[in-house]
Amino acid sequence: MHHFDLYRLEGASERPEQLERLELDKSFTDAVSVIEWPDRLGEAQTPSNRLDIYIEFLKLQGTSDEQDTNSTDKYGEKRPVEDLPLDADEVTETRLVTFAPSGESWKQRIQDMVEEMYG
Repeated sequence: MHHFDLYRLEGASERPEQLERLELDKSFTDAVSVIEWPDRLGEAQTPSNRLDIYIEFLKLQGTSDEQDTNSTDKYGEKRPVEDLPLDADEVTETRLVTFAPSGESWKQRIQDMVEEMYG
């Protein structure tokens, strides 16, 4: 597995020499690559066959009806969250993980995983 944290790269799409040192082409074909701040790659360097994983931090607020728990995402929008019984005055934090496949092989893998999990 290769891990790249591209936070410090600025304008990498305009300055490709910053990316050349990382040997991304080799990394993408040899192993799984985990990339933080992938938007810094630029469209030309971003693999078309990939799995994007988004992690959102949610703050949950209990309600008087334990079955009607709501969450507030980082944009302040309410989202229903099931099976998390909280007392009315209880606040907790959790994470919402979203998988976004690009390319046919990743789309098929996610579809297979969903079918395996939910039938």
